[in-house]
Amino acid sequence: MRGGAGSVLIRRYRFGEAPSPANFVCLEISPGSEEGIHTHFKDDRNGTGAYDEFYYIVAGSGVMTVGNSSVVVQPGDGIHVPLDLPRGIKNMHSTEVLKVFLTFIAR
Repeated sequence: MRGGAGSVLIRRYRFGEAPSPANFVCLEISPGSEEGIHTHFKDDRNGTGAYDEFYYIVAGSGVMTVGNSSVVVQPGDGIHVPLDLPRGIKNMHSTEVLKVFLTFIAR
């Protein structure tokens, strides 16, 4: 996913054909796998969408990169990432799936 290693199961929740600025996705990141580091820009210069994102850790643990910082995440943690900052998350556990509820807001 986004150039990261391994496998990530993605479940996207849609609202039929109704337009919605908020989008909801569940990620199940396999042990050793990751969502690659990526950036969403306000002008969508790289075609990934102009999104603010909020990651909520449901289960498992990992390392989240935001900007130039990396932080260990665990269940109950919530991380907001505004536009123009690199972000990504990696499952560092050897056997446990990292489950993340991701909300992204179209700008």
